[in-house]
Amino acid sequence: MTVTDGMLLDAIETSLFLLPEVPGRVDWLSVPGLQGRITPASDLFANLVGAATLDAAHADETIRQVRDRFAAQNKEFGWIVGPSSTPADLGSRLEAAGLEKVMELAGMVYTHLDAPMRTNPAVRVREATAEDLDPASRLLAPALHITPEAARVVTEALLLGRGPIQTRVYLAFLEGVDGPVAYGSTIYVPHQPIVVLFCAATLAEYQGKGVYTSLVARRLADAQRDGAQAAVIQAVRTTAFPICQKLGFVEMCGLDWYAWFPEE
Repeated sequence: MTVTDGMLLDAIETSLFLLPEVPGRVDWLSVPGLQGRITPASDLFANLVGAATLDAAHADETIRQVRDRFAAQNKEFGWIVGPSSTPADLGSRLEAAGLEKVMELAGMVYTHLDAPMRTNPAVRVREATAEDLDPASRLLAPALHITPEAARVVTEALLLGRGPIQTRVYLAFLEGVDGPVAYGSTIYVPHQPIVVLFCAATLAEYQGKGVYTSLVARRLADAQRDGAQAAVIQAVRTTAFPICQKLGFVEMCGLDWYAWFPEE
């Protein structure tokens, strides 16, 4: 199978919603014209909606339906708007419904999975197992600035989820430091030779030491061995984006992240 630009763009816009379903913990949002998930946490990453294909006549009603569903449970949620989202004025409609733009992402592509990547020899990366659920969850919360409950739910889905979506989770260790200092995961796009570098973060005190690069390199190497031809990432412009650029990722599109927060 040859990877096309259309396949890559679709992977960028939809793969944030490929978190495996864990009934009662991570449930897919069944709303026509949308992809998304709902969890027990109140968190704009754990509860995420997007990939909208709504028509102008019914978009506002669907937005209200989603907002009211989360509001009834007093949960914050996020909504990703990409270049293929419809209607074209979706962002302004979300703001009119009480959501606010909180972040900009760059949808980036990497197609040279066999290219060598210089890494720090003091960093060791290994794949996580179910036994790593507790330490991985504790690491992810402060690294991504999400709630402990959200970190637990996301890690459960990535490590314990079953079904058609294949995932791999990794922990990175720095020489001289007890315990893992970084976390990264990979989601395999079903039926396509594309992977998503998903949900990676390094504890603040260990940033700038090549840990993130080592996580990227290991995930790309494993993905290539698994038959992948390309990788995509949704990089936060203020953090991961410049690093990914230096590593050879190429921006393909921009994504806007909106959020709704319950009233205090």
